[in-house]
Amino acid sequence: MSRIALFFRKEWINIMNVFSMEELRSLLVATTQENEKLREDNQRLLLIVADATKQIKEASNMAEKYQRMFNNLSESVEAKYDNEFSIDNIPGQ
Repeated sequence: MSRIALFFRKEWINIMNVFSMEELRSLLVATTQENEKLREDNQRLLLIVADATKQIKEASNMAEKYQRMFNNLSESVEAKYDNEFSIDNIPGQ
């Protein structure tokens, strides 16, 4: 028998000496329920992250769209008024 198997066998014997079979069953039920609750919480968090990621992408796309619109508008005004037109302190440029 390997060292690991001996270790777990020894630990199992120690556990059996400390807990009754009924206590072990109760602990198993409790840990199984906790595991299921954690799995459900994890699933909800994954959905929240996926939704947040989608919203961030949509906001980024919208910001790019508005930036393109602003650039097109600026170019149109500049083309029409050429030397008279200037834009100062444009955020992000």
